[in-house]
Amino acid sequence: MRTKAPDQQAALRDAVDWVLRIEEEPSLITSEDFERWLHAGPHHRKAFTQAANTWGEAGELPLGDILRDEGPSVSESAPARRRSIRRSVLWGSMGAALSVCAAVFVAALLLPSTSSPGWQANYQTQTAQIETYELVDGTSLSLDAQSVVFAHIDDEYRTLELAQGRLFVDVERDEDKPFRVTAGDMSFTALGTSYSVERLSDGWQLEVFEGRVSAVGPGGSQTLIANQGLSVRDGEPELFELADTLENEVPDWTSKRLVLNSVSVADAIKKFERYSVDEIVVDDESLKAFRVSGVFRLTEPDAFVKTVSQLTGSRVIQSDGRLILTHSE
Repeated sequence: MRTKAPDQQAALRDAVDWVLRIEEEPSLITSEDFERWLHAGPHHRKAFTQAANTWGEAGELPLGDILRDEGPSVSESAPARRRSIRRSVLWGSMGAALSVCAAVFVAALLLPSTSSPGWQANYQTQTAQIETYELVDGTSLSLDAQSVVFAHIDDEYRTLELAQGRLFVDVERDEDKPFRVTAGDMSFTALGTSYSVERLSDGWQLEVFEGRVSAVGPGGSQTLIANQGLSVRDGEPELFELADTLENEVPDWTSKRLVLNSVSVADAIKKFERYSVDEIVVDDESLKAFRVSGVFRLTEPDAFVKTVSQLTGSRVIQSDGRLILTHSE
């Protein structure tokens, strides 16, 4: 097994120390000292991601706000089995027990192991939450609202299992270790490129922004190149060209924006569904057919509804968890 470089090993040791300190004092997450250390060297962010996910095997850290506006952050989600382990049981009284836990934690990160299944992490977003994470291999993962991903990197593959929702990856190239996204019985594989995969209620959709991606499933295989997309609904495939985006080679939703070009209100509301806590209801057929153009904040569906109301002279009624757009008095 290849020995870690001195800089990487030092970064891991520092990361272990930060994880333990943050567990003890969560407010350190937003401290200037922590931010300064995290951005001080190329190995620091990766080391902290690895340390946080390894420590997650024993307990949870409040890491959701780390670098939320500064760049990729580590996973907020831990497997369900971790949630049953209470922090009070893990820590007990501080002191000798903490020293033992810390020693085991450091060993798990720094010592060779022939039985390790590889690097693993889980990622999950809630309603109106769009996040970007950096995987241990340097790949950037963007996760749309209401999405769940299980990540696993071993000696042969880098794999993301998309259990729900939509993701976008900007893959760190590795000729010896293909990167694949699985969604049900489908697999989308590349060496180093950027692409988006979405699980639909009746199928899936692949969009390739750079490079080439191979889609393999029960119906066979197909390779897509940059600016191509493929959706399969109820077993029916549709190949299409990607529309222009606000930022080159990046889907608009990753920046929490939605571009509408003469889209009906009914179709636009479908695009906002995963970002709205309230159900959006349009009770007038003429309002459903009204066409809207512009750039809107995905995570602010109520602002979109208000805009439609102003454009059409309609009213917005909020009642029992619903936003109702109506012309009626």
